[in-house]
Parts: sequence; C-alpha cells; structure tokens
Amino acid sequence: MGVLKQHTILLVEDEPLIRMDIAFQLRQRGFAVIEAARATEAIDVLATRAIPISLVLTDVQMPGEMDGLDLLRWTREHH
Repeated sequence: MGVLKQHTILLVEDEPLIRMDIAFQLRQRGFAVIEAARATEAIDVLATRAIPISLVLTDVQMPGEMDGLDLLRWTREHH
C-alpha cells in the first residue's frame, strides 16, 4: 500500500462562520486546511512557501485592499 499525500487547501473567506463551516467540511473529507480572513493574509501564506498549497478556495467579494479576483491575479503572477 502506498502512502496517501494529504492535500492542503488555503481557504480565504472574510465571514468567520462561513469559513469555519467550510473548513470543517473540508477537514472531514481528509484535507488539511489553512484559513485566511483576507486576501493579504492568504498572500502571506503563499509567499512563505513553507507549506505546499494544492488549492486556493476564495471568496470573491472581501473587504480590504484586495478582493478574491486580485488574489487570483497575484497567485497567477507568483505561482
């Protein structure tokens, strides 16, 4: 039997209850989840490259300097 690799999802959602619920559901399905409340927090995680991220799951409309589409653009440029 081979070793299964656990995929890590970066979940970006500004609404805490929604973020908690989605993170719970993903963890129940075997994913590791890193949570971020804003796009800038997500960029901090991605920029460190300390943990390989398999998928970024983001809200589109978020408060702050960047929204989900800005995060998508940044991710495409840097990863």
